Amino acid sequence: LGKSVDYQESLNELARMVVPDLADWCVVDVVEQESGVRRVAVAHEDPSLVALAEEVQRRWPSNIEEGATGEVLRTGEPLLVPIITEEQLAAAASDAEHEKHLRALGLGSVVVLPLVARERVLGLLTLVRSDQSRAFREDELPLFGELAARAGTAVDNSRLLHEATEAVRLRDDFLAIASHDMRTPLAAILGYVQLALRRARKTEKSGGGEKLVEYLSAAENMAGRLTDLVADLMDVSLLRSGRPIALEPVELEIGQVAERVIEGHRKLAGTHHFVLDRVESVVVQADLRRLERVLDNLLSNAVKFSPDRGEIRVTIDREGAMARIRISDQGLGIPKADLPELFTRFRRASNVAGVRGTGLGLAGSREIVRQMGGEIEVSSREGKGSTFTVTLPTSAQ
Repeated sequence: LGKSVDYQESLNELARMVVPDLADWCVVDVVEQESGVRRVAVAHEDPSLVALAEEVQRRWPSNIEEGATGEVLRTGEPLLVPIITEEQLAAAASDAEHEKHLRALGLGSVVVLPLVARERVLGLLTLVRSDQSRAFREDELPLFGELAARAGTAVDNSRLLHEATEAVRLRDDFLAIASHDMRTPLAAILGYVQLALRRARKTEKSGGGEKLVEYLSAAENMAGRLTDLVADLMDVSLLRSGRPIALEPVELEIGQVAERVIEGHRKLAGTHHFVLDRVESVVVQADLRRLERVLDNLLSNAVKFSPDRGEIRVTIDREGAMARIRISDQGLGIPKADLPELFTRFRRASNVAGVRGTGLGLAGSREIVRQMGGEIEVSSREGKGSTFTVTLPTSAQ
């Protein structure tokens, strides 16, 4: 069982080892996190009976998460049925033809064992003997239990290796993207500073510093983008280690904060149309720098995934004791299947492969907002744009 890192191969090998010395049938089912229970191995000496078993499952599918097998999954305790009676076979059948096929399989005695690793039930090992004179006995359970335990360990080890490999891949992707995203503002800063120095040397004698101010302002903006990226990395590192972010809450009027962030994006994204809707003054207790970064992340995404000249609308109002900020765009939208994982670190929507990004902004933003007592939610339709909604407690709460 330890030869292969692929548990499918290991469990098929286990089934072939068990048949026919320990049992006439060996069936292995594994609990998959996303798709439920999946049958991964069926073994019998007679290939025609294996084909018949597959036909029975296809025509009369059984749900092993229910009934006696479901109890094994829930409790982690083995099930022993020394003798399968005629009445039990008839009760298990949906109709006469189903019963005929079940009898043809030769189901005389059965034991169902949980595949357990790290106190979690990962699947089931089912053994069947056709000859009831060789019915399973209680004193055989320790041997079968050891087989099931090793099978459970094989499944667990395979999954751990897969998770570790995926984590390394995500890390490498992130480092490549982060390196690129850091180089871009650094190159811009260097370019603007060089231009500013040349302009400064020329204007030392002649006077006039308008262009110098423009270049230095652009360099300042690029430096701010780089600072925000590094801050995202630091916050994610803190959150990953289980430590809270040290917030500095002050009383803020959200509309004024949003205006400043929007103005910064107007300068950088000249072709997009920004609209700010706010009916009343809405005041919250929040960390100014991090609230600005949350809004900056959301607006950056809206710009990044929207067409040129697209409208990006920021709406500020209140709902009960909560302040509400909605950022809507007319961009790519998010596939429905991607929405549950959208705020997970390093995860990005499947339809943005051609657009660079670290997959950190939304994850970090949600954690920051939650630590300030609020929440971020998203509604989206692919091809129709997205709306991200940030809620925060008002200062009166």
